Amino acid sequence: LEFRRVLFRSYLTLTIKAINLNRRQSNFIDSVTHELKSPIASLKLYLQTLNRRPVTMEQQAEFNRAMLDDVERLDQLINHLLDAARLDRLPTADDTEDVEIAAIIRDCVQEILVRYRLDPSCIELDLCPGIVVARQVGVDMIFRNLLDNAVRYSSPNPRVQVTMRETGM
Repeated sequence: LEFRRVLFRSYLTLTIKAINLNRRQSNFIDSVTHELKSPIASLKLYLQTLNRRPVTMEQQAEFNRAMLDDVERLDQLINHLLDAARLDRLPTADDTEDVEIAAIIRDCVQEILVRYRLDPSCIELDLCPGIVVARQVGVDMIFRNLLDNAVRYSSPNPRVQVTMRETGM
């Protein structure tokens, strides 16, 4: 009887974990689908407008810039999905490398500035050199998410400061 109870509890625990995993996967798919559909809907609207009515050269230039931004956004989203899939694999010793953190942060800042069409002065960097042994894709995702959240959830005119210092351990 005790063995059956332990087996039942184990089965129940595994079932709950599976349900939670399915829920997280479903939420992730919903979120990704929304993120992919937004630039596609925008592109479709611009293209329909260009096909249905005449627009000035200024409007056409603005539409082209906006469509290029949307295509860039789609490209970044797809790259991020591919990065996330790579992170899902179990790491091996070959996956780690010397990662220069300041360079990663600068690249992430440039991406955020383009994505949100921000003036470079919105994000202030004060970085010292630093190297970690890690999976570059993981380090990149961490800093990209931090910067994206800092800009996304701040006022309409964000001011983000990033400071990196060496500490003694």
